[in-house]
Amino acid sequence: MDVELLAENAHWVWLSLGGLLLAAEMLGASGYLLWSGVSAVIIGLLTWVLPLPWAWQGTLFAVLTIIIALLWWYWLRSRSRRIADATLLNQRSRQLIGGSATVTQAVEDGIGRARI
Repeated sequence: MDVELLAENAHWVWLSLGGLLLAAEMLGASGYLLWSGVSAVIIGLLTWVLPLPWAWQGTLFAVLTIIIALLWWYWLRSRSRRIADATLLNQRSRQLIGGSATVTQAVEDGIGRARI
């Protein structure tokens, strides 16, 4: 009787699992539970609309978790590269890399002037 009840209300199982995973993510900072929780909520909503067998639900959950985690990883990696390039505010020596300068006073004994 309990298994039949779970099979009839699979969407509540997935929505509850998603809620638990999202709540557990608030306790840690790894980010993995976030994407698993989002995947479980999506599967819960999908099974609410389309009754799918448990095997399909589990497979879709696993595949969706991997896809969402990879998409997040690619987005985060490209974003962190852009931020790393733009965070030269208080690093004057790194701001000058790749620029050009004109020597305005000849260099003697290692001391001279340049216009940047």
